[in-house]
Amino acid sequence: MFGFSKKPFAGRIIGFSLKFFYSIIPVNKVYKTKHAVSFYHPKPIQEGHILIIPKKHISSFIEIKENELIYLLECLTIANVISQESHLNNNYLLCTNGGPRQEVRQLHFHFLREFQINNVDSQDFHIGRNEIKAIEHPQRNWEFHMILIPAIKLSQKGLTYSKELIDSIHQVIHEINVLVKEYHLNEKGFTVYILPRKDDYLEFHLGAGKRI
Repeated sequence: MFGFSKKPFAGRIIGFSLKFFYSIIPVNKVYKTKHAVSFYHPKPIQEGHILIIPKKHISSFIEIKENELIYLLECLTIANVISQESHLNNNYLLCTNGGPRQEVRQLHFHFLREFQINNVDSQDFHIGRNEIKAIEHPQRNWEFHMILIPAIKLSQKGLTYSKELIDSIHQVIHEINVLVKEYHLNEKGFTVYILPRKDDYLEFHLGAGKRI
């Protein structure tokens, strides 16, 4: 199954299969919601490496449409649930690849417990209210490293999401799309990193090029 998933046509089949046949797919399942599923990576790069995937064919992070934001939000919720049940205290990272870095043409997130990304204090930057802005990371981890400021608070009750959260997520996707196009990252390859903080805020990072 893992080898098949890398075929060019596999993305649509994966999305369809997860929506209708998740219960019988031979994987080590973790948690699911109406719009997303998770299971342990068949070839993990570290202990506790989990895949979180929407139950719909969405090619990549930058292809998420406004009416598909619920799929992203439930992926984020699954990660939050896994963190709480594993007592990780938000000490995890979600990442998803794009361009040549993306081997499987179906949006999916890697849930990782061991990582290294430099944090920033968003209060050092003066951003208008309800404004999402991309800035160059002052302590880059990659040759190209942008961070979306301010971080977004994932405040919710169950699977109900506020309009403010949905609008903020939509702005983040838009800003990342602008950067990907402006710097031709879809041809070079890039990774979106989602870093939760202990105050329940989410930091979005965009990285490309070699690690520094």
